[in-house]
Amino acid sequence: MKWGYFLGKVHELKEDDLERLKEGDKIIEKALDFYEQFGQDERLRSIYISQVESERFNRTKIQEAEERGIDIGREEGRKEGIDSTILSFKKIGIPIEKISQATGLSEEEIMNITED
Repeated sequence: MKWGYFLGKVHELKEDDLERLKEGDKIIEKALDFYEQFGQDERLRSIYISQVESERFNRTKIQEAEERGIDIGREEGRKEGIDSTILSFKKIGIPIEKISQATGLSEEEIMNITED
């Protein structure tokens, strides 16, 4: 609970609140010392902000790539399903005209699938 409060409010706390928070807690005391040093060093802060923005950018790019991959996989799966259905229809003797009506594909597209 103390850590959650510290991490969520450290930038808003007054000096006496910070002193009370770190009383008897060496880890929070060290974290607070680091926070104070970090906050005073413009170069470190700039590096940190740049790193956070870079990580955010990379996470966004990874998420976009995953979503594209999922979309591509769905499209390929849909096409494979249609192709499989067309081949099954052709195998049991359903005329290409009827397959075209059922799938929404042109007769030429169906012929290309069944010729492969």
